[in-house]
Amino acid sequence: MKTNSHETNMKHEVKVVADQRIKHYKVICFLGVALITWIDKAVLLNRLNEYNNVAAQVCIIYFTVALVSMLLGLTASSFPDSALCAKTVSSNGALQAFLFLNAVVHLHNIDLYSKVRHLGVSWMLTSLVFCIYWVMNQSSSSKVIQIRQAIQLELVPGHQSQGTEQGLSEFENLTKFADHSRRQLQEKLLFLKAEHVYSMI
Repeated sequence: MKTNSHETNMKHEVKVVADQRIKHYKVICFLGVALITWIDKAVLLNRLNEYNNVAAQVCIIYFTVALVSMLLGLTASSFPDSALCAKTVSSNGALQAFLFLNAVVHLHNIDLYSKVRHLGVSWMLTSLVFCIYWVMNQSSSSKVIQIRQAIQLELVPGHQSQGTEQGLSEFENLTKFADHSRRQLQEKLLFLKAEHVYSMI
């Protein structure tokens, strides 16, 4: 009964953490949608179009993809129990919100770059670093929960790992061997004392 209760508590804890994360995704997606709606995208794209027409067209496509991703993330995080792949979709929407913010900052500073190519490389590198950190953060949180669950299960009777059981078995064998050796040594000492007393007589 204790084991089942413990496993139920762990599942509940994992669900609570996942729900909190989805709520955070929802806030980030909402702020991203507000940002993409609030800023004057035409001004940024016109400035970029003056330098490179192809880059402006690519940027328009990315803005559209980012908006759709954030809207899907907002929808999935609003209905996490019924939405398809709610965690993944909402996580991607939140990620696109940060990447869109990164793109806006770069476009605002377009005059500081000698070439548009440098701006694109800077945006891609900074976005790549953020994406790597984002993915690592998502995977590490789930691993922390799994490790915590494994440690707590180790403390529950009947859930010791095979390595722990082997360690206890080896310790018991060593203890028995030490007791047996001690008894043999005591018997030999008694025998030697008896011989010594007999020789004196």
